[in-house]
Amino acid sequence: MMRTHHSKTTPTLRLLALSALLVTQLLLTPMPPAQAHHGKPHINWAALDLSGEQHQRLQQLDTQWAQTYNRLHPQIKQDQDTLRQLMESPDATPEAMMRVQNRLERNRHQLHKSATRILMQKKQSLTDDQRQQLHDMMAPTATAAKARPRNNPRGMTPASHRH
Repeated sequence: MMRTHHSKTTPTLRLLALSALLVTQLLLTPMPPAQAHHGKPHINWAALDLSGEQHQRLQQLDTQWAQTYNRLHPQIKQDQDTLRQLMESPDATPEAMMRVQNRLERNRHQLHKSATRILMQKKQSLTDDQRQQLHDMMAPTATAAKARPRNNPRGMTPASHRH
């Protein structure tokens, strides 16, 4: 009698992949530009009394950000869906899951890097006084983020998990 060997994922590898999926979905999901300020510093650029030239430069940078976001976000969303489907499939291989996870991480990193670069360029467009005002706007959110425990990114306490 001939036996066929079916590739089976070990419980440890499946648990590892599931953990990666949960981290991906809960902590790293990028938000559309219109919603990106929730839980993050919201910058009221108009309060900085921008010159016409500064305003135009910031609009150009916002356009660059929107283009980058619109290019990367659909792939990120598709990879999230694909990874979820792979996790639910009994036939998915760890290699396939990691391939999608790696692409997802690369695109998220590229999106984050672009957002940081755009913010740095915006700051360079400001005067010293405007940069100080920007710092003051961002400081309350940064202070709140520092007060939250690093191993608890959502600010949940053990008591908040109980019913």
